[in-house]
Amino acid sequence: MQLPHLRSVLSMPFSKQEVKQSPDRVVMEMLGEDQINLRRNEGVVAMARGVAMSIPKNTGNLLILAAHYHNIGMSKFLSGEINFAPLRGAMWTQDMGLPSSVTRAIFEQSGSRLLSKLCPGAAECYLANPEKPSSLSMYLSYCDLRISSAGEIVSMPVRFQEMMGKHEAGSAHCKVMEALWNYFESVVEAVEHRLPSEIRAF
Repeated sequence: MQLPHLRSVLSMPFSKQEVKQSPDRVVMEMLGEDQINLRRNEGVVAMARGVAMSIPKNTGNLLILAAHYHNIGMSKFLSGEINFAPLRGAMWTQDMGLPSSVTRAIFEQSGSRLLSKLCPGAAECYLANPEKPSSLSMYLSYCDLRISSAGEIVSMPVRFQEMMGKHEAGSAHCKVMEALWNYFESVVEAVEHRLPSEIRAF
């Protein structure tokens, strides 16, 4: 998978090596002023660590890394003509030299392909890349769909309602979210089928 380069990145005091080796510090600096996203990010990472215990070690390590950066596209340090956080975050991880599987997982997470249709310039990138989500993307989406904005484990329906509540009823965004419901259910079901009961959130 090859994405465009992120054209606008404000000055940040860390190297590509630090991005790979010190994700906690990097995320703290990039999301630190956004306490809601930072708290939720910590919850997704914690969920990823739990899931990682029951999947192959290499995949688990990649999942934890992807979880750290899954919401990095919301950072004020990243800007550009495409205002779509999953794509912007994926472009940044690509430019920072993270594994392509991590970039792809962030790119594909939580129904981003369908949501991209609402953002001018983003949909073209999705059309140009594979449609079937990777296993890593499924695991990342599962972690993302089970954590509330408060960083707490919730059922997927509770998280879905929280997401819907951010948009005006009947809006284009809400209609797309409604279309995503079956996809979200299938992701949670598929991942939980692979996990032992003691690892599942519920």
